[in-house]
Amino acid sequence: ISPEYRVERDADAQTLPETRAYSPASIGKAYLRLSGIQPRLTKQPDFPPEVLGFAMTAFFGGRAETRIRRVSVPVVYLDFLSMYATVNSLMDLWDMLRCERAENVDDTQRFLEWFDRLTVDDCFRPETWRELTGIAHLEPSDCVLPLRAKYAAATQSFEIGLNPVTSKIALWYSIADVVASWLLTGRKPRLIRVLKFVPIGRQPDLHAVALRGSVAIDPAKKDFFRSVIEERQRVKRSELPEVERQSLGDFLKVLANSTAYGINAEMNPNNVPPGDNGNVTVYGLEAPFEANVSAPERPGAYFFAPAAACITAGARLMLALLERAVSDAGGTYAFTDTDSMAIVASQNVELLPCEGGAEQLSDGTACIRA
Repeated sequence: ISPEYRVERDADAQTLPETRAYSPASIGKAYLRLSGIQPRLTKQPDFPPEVLGFAMTAFFGGRAETRIRRVSVPVVYLDFLSMYATVNSLMDLWDMLRCERAENVDDTQRFLEWFDRLTVDDCFRPETWRELTGIAHLEPSDCVLPLRAKYAAATQSFEIGLNPVTSKIALWYSIADVVASWLLTGRKPRLIRVLKFVPIGRQPDLHAVALRGSVAIDPAKKDFFRSVIEERQRVKRSELPEVERQSLGDFLKVLANSTAYGINAEMNPNNVPPGDNGNVTVYGLEAPFEANVSAPERPGAYFFAPAAACITAGARLMLALLERAVSDAGGTYAFTDTDSMAIVASQNVELLPCEGGAEQLSDGTACIRA
């Protein structure tokens, strides 16, 4: 394996076999193992499978959408710095990785009182984000939430959209998605139950590691995700040779992004002979049930659905905050994609013809404000 993937602890040097490096996430998991961090479900095999099922129903990917189609508009393109790593840091999810136990606590009454006092300005305060590490059970009524559905009549596949949702069946969503819905609609949905995920204790025998042999990280003392991103910014300003500065900076960026999210949602298919099926127990929205499936899956080493649900929902909340800020200023956007938004903007405030716009030109043509 190439030298930049070497991981070191004290005087020892260990390498990840190149035949096992399937993606950048493999490198991230190797560093976690080397630092002594045991996977959550290995460390805690008694974590309730029902709660894992609830969290998986609350898990959706990044928000990507087009609001303005087939119309040329001027935009300013903004993106967030290392979105998933930033969300991890804001929610203190590093503690969820390195803790001795992760407990799910019924936090319904306390959270409802906190949510009732929440303001838009509060959402821009880092301390607010520590309240978002959980999932909520609710009966949505015209809430704006992600939803799996068959959106196209011509296909039977399920896709995900962010849209108004009303359901007589109670659904589980990440707390961050609940807050985002309120930001976008002005209405706080009625919550039935709130589960908060709380880290307890600290895993023993954690070890410092040197990322790429040069960037020291002590998992017992520092937030891995925050440290990697801050180090990347420091490397950009360093006096290292340009090639090394670029190489190390790219390595830290990819390492942070791949380790900050995907490993929490990793599911791998079991290899079964063609024609054979596997018996599985399905945990999800309601009571568990047995099923016979052609492609049974097993969780990845660091799979932990509660963290996965919180991380991607946190990214959607970031975009909801930005959308709210833009709309409060009277503006709009052309599209979003996971960690970015193209805001309709020009050197001077102006009205642009656009079908579906909320304003009108003097001749009655619908328009939007740049």
